[in-house]
Amino acid sequence: MIVSDNGAGNTIIDGGQNGHCLRIKGSSVVSLDGFKLTNGKANSSNENSDGAGIYISSTGAVNLNNLIISNNVAASTGGGIYIAASADVTINACKIYSNEAVEYGGGIANRSDKTIIKNSLIYNNKTSGYDGGGIDATKTFTLINSTLVGNSVPNGRYGAAIRIATTLDSVLIFNSVFNANYGGENYSADDGIYINNGKLIAYNNYFNAEEANGELTIERGSGNIFSNMDPFTSSSSDDYTIKSADLLESGISSIIMDGITYNAPTADISGNSRPNPTNTAPDMGAYESSSRADITPPAMPTEVVATSGDTKISFTWKGNVESDLSGYKVYRSTATNFTPSSSNLIATVISSIDPVSWSDNNLINRTKYYYRISAIDNAGNESDKTAEISAMPEGIKSTAIFDGNPVDSNELDYTNSSTTLSAYWNTFIYTEDLTYYYAVGNSSINNLIDWTSAGTDTSFTLSNLSLENDVTYYISVYAASSESNLSDTISTDGITVDTQIPIITDIIETDSEYGALRDWYGAGDSTTLIVTATDNNSITNYNLSISKTAFTDDVIAWFNSDTNMVTIDLSSLNENIQYYSNAKVTDIAGNISDIKSSAGFKMDYTNPVAGQVSSGEPYQANTTSINLNWSGFSDAQSGINHYEYSLGKQPNSGDLITRVNVGLSEYVTINDLDLENNETYYSTIYAVDNVENEISASSAGVTIDNVGPTIGVVADGLVEDTDLLNSLTDVSMNWSGFFDINGIKNYEVSLGTSEGLNDVVGWVNVDANTNHSFSGVNLSTDAQYFTNVIAIDSLGNISEIASSDGFILDVIPPVITSTIQNNTGDIVSFNFIDPNKDWGITFILSENIISGDVEIYSEQGDVVNFNISIIEQNKISLAIQGPRISKDEITLTIANVIDLAGNSMNDTSFTVGVYMLSDFNQNGSIDVSDLSQFVSGWESKDLEYEIGPVTGEAPYFKPALDGVYNGRDGMAFYRMWHSDNSQAGKLIAKNSNEIGSALITSIDNNNLIIIPPVGAKASEIIINYPSTDIRVSTKEIDNFSTTSMALSIDDTLSGRLLNHQIINSGQSINFDIKHFQKNDISINLSYLFINENNESISSGRSDLMLSPVPEEFALHQNYPNPFNPVTTINYDLPQQSYVNMFIYDILGREVANLVGKEISAGYHSIIWNTNNNLGAPVSAGIYFYQIQTRDFVKTKKLVILK
Repeated sequence: MIVSDNGAGNTIIDGGQNGHCLRIKGSSVVSLDGFKLTNGKANSSNENSDGAGIYISSTGAVNLNNLIISNNVAASTGGGIYIAASADVTINACKIYSNEAVEYGGGIANRSDKTIIKNSLIYNNKTSGYDGGGIDATKTFTLINSTLVGNSVPNGRYGAAIRIATTLDSVLIFNSVFNANYGGENYSADDGIYINNGKLIAYNNYFNAEEANGELTIERGSGNIFSNMDPFTSSSSDDYTIKSADLLESGISSIIMDGITYNAPTADISGNSRPNPTNTAPDMGAYESSSRADITPPAMPTEVVATSGDTKISFTWKGNVESDLSGYKVYRSTATNFTPSSSNLIATVISSIDPVSWSDNNLINRTKYYYRISAIDNAGNESDKTAEISAMPEGIKSTAIFDGNPVDSNELDYTNSSTTLSAYWNTFIYTEDLTYYYAVGNSSINNLIDWTSAGTDTSFTLSNLSLENDVTYYISVYAASSESNLSDTISTDGITVDTQIPIITDIIETDSEYGALRDWYGAGDSTTLIVTATDNNSITNYNLSISKTAFTDDVIAWFNSDTNMVTIDLSSLNENIQYYSNAKVTDIAGNISDIKSSAGFKMDYTNPVAGQVSSGEPYQANTTSINLNWSGFSDAQSGINHYEYSLGKQPNSGDLITRVNVGLSEYVTINDLDLENNETYYSTIYAVDNVENEISASSAGVTIDNVGPTIGVVADGLVEDTDLLNSLTDVSMNWSGFFDINGIKNYEVSLGTSEGLNDVVGWVNVDANTNHSFSGVNLSTDAQYFTNVIAIDSLGNISEIASSDGFILDVIPPVITSTIQNNTGDIVSFNFIDPNKDWGITFILSENIISGDVEIYSEQGDVVNFNISIIEQNKISLAIQGPRISKDEITLTIANVIDLAGNSMNDTSFTVGVYMLSDFNQNGSIDVSDLSQFVSGWESKDLEYEIGPVTGEAPYFKPALDGVYNGRDGMAFYRMWHSDNSQAGKLIAKNSNEIGSALITSIDNNNLIIIPPVGAKASEIIINYPSTDIRVSTKEIDNFSTTSMALSIDDTLSGRLLNHQIINSGQSINFDIKHFQKNDISINLSYLFINENNESISSGRSDLMLSPVPEEFALHQNYPNPFNPVTTINYDLPQQSYVNMFIYDILGREVANLVGKEISAGYHSIIWNTNNNLGAPVSAGIYFYQIQTRDFVKTKKLVILK
């Protein structure tokens, strides 16, 4: 504990604008009392940026009392005080003002759920960036009797006094004052308390007026005042004592939250006693006002309950808790809405017990009294009066009485006992125990049993009585109190004695629908039982059963019914058994009759036995009547009730005449008919027994026939009808569709030159055959002929003549007249087809055909998918589906062509080639134009140029396109290009005509560079060179892409190179050169450049001379050495140089200068014949030779022999 001797005004902890004034850590209990903490500054250069005045992170209890915390600044949160989550802090009687936080909590930043702030003055604090000018809380805390005034946040931010962001936790605030906290220009309810998330419990506080009417969400609370009036003595001079009477004695002394009681402090911020005066409510805010007269009345009594008694009314109510309570006043009137006054004050009740109990005695029963009650204190202050309470004193109040026992479900009106009576009643209403008295009578209230005490029981049973039949008895009861007060007498509604049993006179089974008596029932039937019975009163219940033995229930057990007519489902009963219906009845008194049984009934589930039905001969000519007879129908159970007949075009149908009841007759003639020719009619008889089981039988049918057969269709030829025949001597015919109801007996046929005429072959009987061939006839190619048929039925009726549509003779086979493209109609040339695209052609024949095939052969063994169809009768359409094998050859053979007359065409074959895959310009070669088109298609994703994936080996690839450009397309083109361009002759330089601009080249020792002409999109370069002397190869392209693609073939054995390259703007075509000797070499080069439209813009042939150039200066050893008389000296010049080649003797004297001139770059040699500069030979010995250039000097030794 740290306590200042001189108080907070004189004991100062100054932060010096350089860190926290005070940091509290560890776990000890800390108390700090009577200090001023000022000029603290917390930022990133300190331990942290929070709590410039006091930073609390300890786990022990911290008590801050009588402190002044002012003018502190925190770069983050808690300008005055920062309370960490682990802390347990109580702040009491502290002044916290003029502090600032950049982010949250200008005065206090609370992060602990154990913080209590009471009796404290928190004013003029602010935030410069975010929310919570006075207090910012992310954990629950309690604020008691404190004042928050003049705190602020920036314009547009929230919670000038307090920001609550406690999630689901609640903040408790009571007896506190909020005034003039400022939230900038956008002044709103949030300038006081802003609930970001969390809950607020608020009792008896002074809030901003804008927070009224639900603008501030208060989860629970009351007694809050919403006003913007300045309640302080002098806010301008920071005097925040209370001057407004609304805040005086407006607080509460304590409140309970979460099981914890929070009390108002017993002293205010200045140490004055709270409340003042005692026995009053505390003031709101940090300051308690000075002593004043008690003018506050006590609280009005609550929870008042009035209970009526005999000549009295008893009261209870909740006792008041004020310490200066004197008692209670009771006002009474017999008139409602009365005004309490001294004239109707009937009692002053002195009681300190809770609840208070009091009785108003000696009242008049059945008179209604009205009361109002108030509380009074020691100062004479009287509370408001309660709302009017009314009650009526009562004597003994009777209830209700019933015949029977309490266990009966209903009150009894009848009894079949002549010796016993019972009754019971509800307890009479009275405040004391009662004694009950009962009596029994029929002509008077007690003529049978006089008044008898039942004690305190509320029921009784009398036995050994002699009660008379059909007599009604009444039971009466009254009650008496211990003071001999008597109740009214109450009586039952009477109970009648009935000892006579009912009598059943009859029980019968009837038809459920019509009510007729029944002895037999069938499947699905129900019976309606009707019971006739009598009784002296009334019958309440019928008890029924079905049995095989009378008077029992061995089939359907006894069951109850409240009526005398009951329908019973008989579907579960068996056939050939005699059943009985049984009944017994019960009257209203419970008397049961004797059992009565019916005469009985049986079940019939079996259909009658069918007999035979006849309608005469199977065929007849009569169309107006049919004779019908039947016999042999029987029923062994309920017997046949009647017969019905019907007539229709199907057995068991009545589409002509529906069912007609003919009683038990077995013969009927059906007249007035209008029967149709060639129709068969069936008569049906239905035998119906007495329970409507039925059986039916139909006649074999009778058919009406009085006309000849109907004709069918005659066709020329043995199978299908033909209009052409190819024989001059033989004719075939067939026919079908002739019909007669009696059947066809035979046919006759003929042949003639017009329909129905028999001028070529007369009528011939062919029995029942339906085809015939004429032979040995003499026919002409310039005439039309017809075959004829007539049919004769079994009754001799003859049909009309039926003729074919005629035929002519055709003995010439068909031929192919032309072949056209399906999509264009152009004549087919049978050269080449695309490997990817479908190909369709049509062969046009000289005449109509009935059949034709196409056989396809692939040289590469491809499985060719195709469809053929014959269209317009004289065309064979062939559709060959892609893809196909590249560079394949396909043979088409048209076979099995037969014309309408049966003449066959000779097989005819055609051959067509398949273009190479990647040969887009279809010139038979995969050249630079194809490369250009492929790259352009790749770049634009034009699927017209897609070629991959593929199967097989190049060049016989078969494409299987997937609609995607990827490496598989590129690889397919690469392999096809190499396959085609690796052939003999493809690598020989071409003798092309020179067109366009001349070839531009740049050559050095290792490189051949060709500069394409302007507008070139692609190039073809062919180079031939002597492979033993030099090697030329394509240089790899830097920054390779599809737009700078190059393909090349280098045949280093024969010295041939082919290069196809896509050219970008400014790009050259580069080749590497490697010399194998030191002499100049001539190479042959042909070139072709095309533009983006694949047009040739430059081509030709050029012979280039390549000179090898060494990479460095060199002087080689002479040979031979030693020598005589000549020697050769070799030297290398990588660049053109002025060269001296001196010979020196062993003494260093110049003997000869063998060169002495400008020499071009290259490999050079010179021969020395041992002569000096004067032309004279030198003597044998050791000499030195030296080469001299501007950049190179080298000396070697040589020896001359003699």
